[in-house]
Amino acid sequence: MQKSIRYYSLLLIIKKTEKTVKSNIIKIITVLLCSFNIAAAQSLTGSVSEYADDGTLTPVVGATVQWQGTSVGAVTGRDGTFTVARTAVTNKLLVRYPTYDTDTIEVSGSQTELKVVLASAHSLQTVNVSTISGAYISVKPIFTTVISTEGLRRAACCNLSESFENTVAVDVEYADAVSGAKQISMLGLAGIYSQILLENVPYVRQLSHQFGLGFIPGTWMEMISISKGTSSVTNGYEAITGQIDVEYKKPETNRERLFVNLYGNTMGKMELNLNSRFDVGKKQNASSMLLFHAESQIAKIDMNHDNFLDLPLNRQINLMNRWDYRSKNNIVEGRTMVSYLFEDRIGGEKSFNPKRDAGSGSIYGLGIRTHKLDAITKNGFLLKGEYESVGTILSFTYHNTNARFGQRKYDGEQLSGYANIFYSNKFGKTERHKLTTGASMQFDHVNQLINSNNNGDILHFLQPTIVNEAVPGVFAEYSYSIEDKFIIMPGFRLDYNLLYSQLYWTPRLHVKWQITEKTSLRASAGKGYRTANVYVENMSLMVSNRTFETLEPLKPEEAWNAGISFVQEFTVNGNKSSFSADYFYTRFMNQTLIDLDQYTNKVLIYNLNGMINSGKSYSHSFQADLTLTPIERFEIVLAYRFNDVWQTMNNLLQRKALTSPHKALLNLNYATKFNRWKFSATLQYNSAMRLPSTESNPEQYRLGRYSPDYLILNAQVTYRYKGWEFYIGGENLTNYRQKHPVLSADNPFGPYFDASMIYAPVIGAMGYAGFRFTLK
Repeated sequence: MQKSIRYYSLLLIIKKTEKTVKSNIIKIITVLLCSFNIAAAQSLTGSVSEYADDGTLTPVVGATVQWQGTSVGAVTGRDGTFTVARTAVTNKLLVRYPTYDTDTIEVSGSQTELKVVLASAHSLQTVNVSTISGAYISVKPIFTTVISTEGLRRAACCNLSESFENTVAVDVEYADAVSGAKQISMLGLAGIYSQILLENVPYVRQLSHQFGLGFIPGTWMEMISISKGTSSVTNGYEAITGQIDVEYKKPETNRERLFVNLYGNTMGKMELNLNSRFDVGKKQNASSMLLFHAESQIAKIDMNHDNFLDLPLNRQINLMNRWDYRSKNNIVEGRTMVSYLFEDRIGGEKSFNPKRDAGSGSIYGLGIRTHKLDAITKNGFLLKGEYESVGTILSFTYHNTNARFGQRKYDGEQLSGYANIFYSNKFGKTERHKLTTGASMQFDHVNQLINSNNNGDILHFLQPTIVNEAVPGVFAEYSYSIEDKFIIMPGFRLDYNLLYSQLYWTPRLHVKWQITEKTSLRASAGKGYRTANVYVENMSLMVSNRTFETLEPLKPEEAWNAGISFVQEFTVNGNKSSFSADYFYTRFMNQTLIDLDQYTNKVLIYNLNGMINSGKSYSHSFQADLTLTPIERFEIVLAYRFNDVWQTMNNLLQRKALTSPHKALLNLNYATKFNRWKFSATLQYNSAMRLPSTESNPEQYRLGRYSPDYLILNAQVTYRYKGWEFYIGGENLTNYRQKHPVLSADNPFGPYFDASMIYAPVIGAMGYAGFRFTLK
């Protein structure tokens, strides 16, 4: 009986234990499932794809997805997928990819998956991001226009100087009628006052000023950012009127295993471009890219029959190898690039033979040979804080130029080094505060030899021909943002120029107010400095018989700039459109003046405010742009720019010479379904400009006081089929060119020879054709 009671008691205990265990197991499973669901809800997975030429969906590698107003984001992998952590700050997700517009997607709290299709010709029950226009305004607090890959491909864009045909923000002109160099201007002032960067690293400087725009191949570029006014203090003190930042193709995000571009035009120019991208290592933490560019001008062109080549014979080889890499835990990442360039230009009279006639006084010839080596490395290190990091930039440049202009000889050698280290972090409970601080060092060694004028006169100058300039500096930039509504970004830097024993203090301020989702207002103000190198920056004046005379020791250039801009986005028949307007004012405290008005046989160089001259130098610049998309895939761009630029020369305030006050542009673009066919046409109007005085010349060698105004028409048609693109187009189809671009072409060694006063194209209508092949 007792045994039975014990047995049934034990059985009861076992059953109760079994129920308890089952209950606990159910609880544990429930908790695990809830935890899994919570974890899933705390992250978002998805994919990004695009339509190929045949209409099939293909994954997009390297697209960026990021929660708006935060640094939480991810990059799509090889299969186009991503996983991004949720954030309580916002439910708006940004999707970015270089060849498409940035779009904002609202993600519901319960949504765990997202499918993004980058398309312009389809309407699916997913999120569509439309193909980007040729140019758009960035969301940055600094007023920045971005020329996209699509915009670059609307013209042949052989190099950077030919990439601004569809904008009035940057003016491009021939520097002279012999060398083939092109120069830019912003806000009505010469390009030397605009800082040209390669991926946020100072790039076109010193000896590169005259021809450096032609050293940046168009097919290497992914996009160009044009910022007006003073830029961020983190990039230095030199930007006065603006900044042009070029982004090259990157192996980490680029999908071109092989890219080929072959180009030829009716002027006898040929170009070949080859790019190749590949992964390095089994775990694919590193990738590399090889870029090759070769060009040659093989035909002798003299369209105006003045016995001078309109374009110099030219050979250029340009090579680059770049690497992107990151550590296994993504704490360290970086980019390194090394490039080498060789170029040889031969111009002047058609019969000039450099082996036979170089330096002779009978046949005028031009010869410019350049070697350039660049090395840049950028590295970032994540610290313990969620937004805490340290970045470093190191760059080195060697540039050697040997040039001959008739009997005048110029040799220049440059060694430059640049270092920048900065710390960045966000702080505060709402993470609205951000601080970036650091130190930089710029060193330039420039050795120049200039021997004589074409008529044998020795050049007069007080500036030393060997210059060692070192400028150490420190900077800090703070930004405060209220979500996406308001951003204020003051910055300050101190630099000490050891060459001039002068302290540079550079305050800058940028403000952006997002009035509504479609309306924004920006304002900026700041200061900039730069050291003039008058010979290399005005090399085009050596294509004349003018004698250079520096009348006093030159001081650093110093200027203030302030501006305001307004952007309004709207839709036309459901398609994105926009209107923007901006105004900028630049005022020089001191400027290096290049006076061509007092004498036709001299270049006088002196300070704006010094022993020789005293007065004002300023620029007013206004621009308005209207972009309309009345129907799908058809874009209309209307733009107008007005520059009012004045300088005091010889103690007389006068309008700046060779500067066009008015410019207008009409750009039409249309693409068929799947972007199979693309059509682009641009009409430019350029107003009359004041010309330097030539009244003391004999009548046959005089120019008028003002140039005529003129129109230029450019057009291109592109056909896409799978990985191929075939394009054909024309430039200057109105066939307008300057009459008598070379004064005294019949006597190039006489006192009135001058090929530097250029106000219009030197060559007439030109046709071109080519193809691009991409293997992904």
